[in-house]
Amino acid sequence: MNVCFADDQSKKEVAETQKEAENARDRANKSGIELEQEKQKTSNVETNNQIKVEQEQQKTEQEKQKTEQEKQKTSNIETNNQIKVEQEKQKTSNIETNNQIKVEQEQQKTEQEKQKTINTQKDFIKYAEQNCQENHNQFFIKKAGIKAGIGIEVEAECKTPKPTKTNQTPIQPKHLPSSKQPRS
Repeated sequence: MNVCFADDQSKKEVAETQKEAENARDRANKSGIELEQEKQKTSNVETNNQIKVEQEQQKTEQEKQKTEQEKQKTSNIETNNQIKVEQEKQKTSNIETNNQIKVEQEQQKTEQEKQKTINTQKDFIKYAEQNCQENHNQFFIKKAGIKAGIGIEVEAECKTPKPTKTNQTPIQPKHLPSSKQPRS
């Protein structure tokens, strides 16, 4: 019976040793699984952190692009405003130049009309003087001058009918210069 008992004892010991070995193996497996789970958890946290960092970088890049677009938009608006101001200045300058040209043309036209009027009046005076000299042989200009810049003011007198042919010399007026003396 001792042998049986020893056998049973040995079987019990072997069974206990096997059970301890299995428990140790289970603990080791459990530790390995927990370690693997911990590694996976850590890896997931790192991956999530990396994703968050990348999302933040993308967000920052988008904000930079948006800011750059706003700057470009503002710059374009400023450039367009500057172009409009320059165009308005040019338009104003062109209008002023055109107005100045019109004023100068009007001045030239007025001057030409004035000169034409003066020439017409001079021609009339010459005609009157010549007519008077031919018909009466005398012509006295009492007053002559330009009035208001556009006309000649003349006061003239035509006197003495043409004398009949005699040997008498006409009396020469003393108040006229020699160039204005009537011809004898």
